[in-house]
Amino acid sequence: MCGITGILDFKKKIKDPLLLINKLNELNKSRGPDDRGTWSNNDKNIFFGHTRLSVIDLTKNGKQPFLSYDKKISLIFNGEIYNFKDLKKILIQKNYIFASNTDTEVILHSYLEWGIDFIDKLRGMFSIAIWDENLKKLFLIKDQFGIKPLYYSADSNFFCFSSSIKSLINSKLVSNKRSSKSLTNYLLWGNTKDPDTIYDKIKSVEKGTYVVVDQNNNFFIKRYSDLIENIQNIEGYNFSNKDEAKSYLKEIIHETVNYHLNSDANLGLALSSGLDSNLILDNIKPEFNEKIKTLTVDFNIDGTIKDEIEIAKKFSSEKKILHKVVNLDQLNLQQELKYFFNEMDTPSNDGFNTYILSKLAKNNNVKVLLTGIGADEIFMGYPSFNRAKKYLNILKLISKFNYKKMPKKTISYFVKKFNFNPKNSEIFDIKSLLDLFLLSRRLFLDDEVKEILYEYQQDIDNNRLPPLTVHQDFYKLDTNQQLMYLEIEHYLCPKLLKDSDWASMANSVELRTPFVDWEFFKKYLKLFKSNVTVDKKFIYETFKKSLPKELENRKKSGFGIPHNYLLKEMGHKTYSKNGLKDWSLVSLKNYFN
Repeated sequence: MCGITGILDFKKKIKDPLLLINKLNELNKSRGPDDRGTWSNNDKNIFFGHTRLSVIDLTKNGKQPFLSYDKKISLIFNGEIYNFKDLKKILIQKNYIFASNTDTEVILHSYLEWGIDFIDKLRGMFSIAIWDENLKKLFLIKDQFGIKPLYYSADSNFFCFSSSIKSLINSKLVSNKRSSKSLTNYLLWGNTKDPDTIYDKIKSVEKGTYVVVDQNNNFFIKRYSDLIENIQNIEGYNFSNKDEAKSYLKEIIHETVNYHLNSDANLGLALSSGLDSNLILDNIKPEFNEKIKTLTVDFNIDGTIKDEIEIAKKFSSEKKILHKVVNLDQLNLQQELKYFFNEMDTPSNDGFNTYILSKLAKNNNVKVLLTGIGADEIFMGYPSFNRAKKYLNILKLISKFNYKKMPKKTISYFVKKFNFNPKNSEIFDIKSLLDLFLLSRRLFLDDEVKEILYEYQQDIDNNRLPPLTVHQDFYKLDTNQQLMYLEIEHYLCPKLLKDSDWASMANSVELRTPFVDWEFFKKYLKLFKSNVTVDKKFIYETFKKSLPKELENRKKSGFGIPHNYLLKEMGHKTYSKNGLKDWSLVSLKNYFN
């Protein structure tokens, strides 16, 4: 886990580019506090910078940028390749010689052997930059789920990129003009949407794509992996019985968990009282028990006892693993909130829970932290999955009645009078699953968005908010597949994964997500689309013998943020019921400040 940065100077008009690269390295220091490196080619038109968080091969042999023996290929890399040892064996058989035990060198030799198609052989999370002196081309590559960030900006004079938006803004090469489209998306979703960022001139490399730029400023983007294509085209297995399906599930979960344990640095597991993180704990090989700690954040700020801590503590004890807890009221919240907003790389109403968790990890000498993020989207664990299907059936039923004649003002009046969620006033406008998903996930309603944009002196083009659009193949999926796709595409990837990265890296902690793993996902789809119904109940039954009994009927609690409590600590009044809207606006203002 690291920070990468680079500049392709087309006309050599940038004064002292290496000095600028060093400045960008400094701005990315929390992403890689262990080492730094810079590089430029002989033509002095391409410059790389790297800050390293040492996780694999802790020696100086892992220093980046990494060069091929003939100095024709230069590479910088942020992330982890979990199958690098498997690839290394193949490359050694092809007579490649290795000078380190890093996954970075495996990437370099893989590119030399297979060209850009090497991407398909990687299992991991990654943002990679490669300069090929033979082709005079720069490649920027992002993993299939977009776990590792990579941003870029370009004009006729230069092309620059970095792991963080703030470093690009502070380079002074890039305009800080705000994007009206992204500001609108933030008010709708609580986050921005790739490839756009909150700034007009900065773009994000999209998940499953790579960008190619040559020294003459020719530029193109290639998609090498597509989420909806895989959901649609991967065929399900025909299991002979449930036990066979359970054996398959055990095999693929055990495999992904133990791939994610590959580390030369200290390991930790974010453990709650939920099924997802306990599944990870249950699948850790016994030989790792003394090498890993379990960590729990107690957001219980009212003093009452919750069973969250007790379940986590009990299961850790059974596994003979050291368990650590931090309570929110043990921290200097004013100081932590100030640092949190200062480190926020892209505006979001999420991430504080991950920030505190990674703070706990850092304080306990944990450098690599496993988490159950992504399981709810992939295993359909949110209550909204069942709720969505029920809502659609109810709407079909009541569509027989002429409710459309009821004035919207009347509906809004009853919503306010009975203190219902304001979203309920829009319920009769729903015509499809897309409408329902947008309404359930959206933050502010249309009139509220327009009012806030006016405060920020931003206009909406043609007075319309951006619609939720999907690929045409979306309509070829069944309802469960559509719901999975929407949650991954519009919640997991743009919010949870993006926020988890910068929030954990603010504390120089690498966050790993065994359930958000492309190889695991493709194997899981064969089960998901099989002749066996897979849900959280089926998953619990598969591991029932070795999981805590308390999980069987435990209601889902989630790893939320106590918005009202934090707003009170910051001296803000709350106006909405759950505080999320107020927190979202406070987060936005603090980000820009």
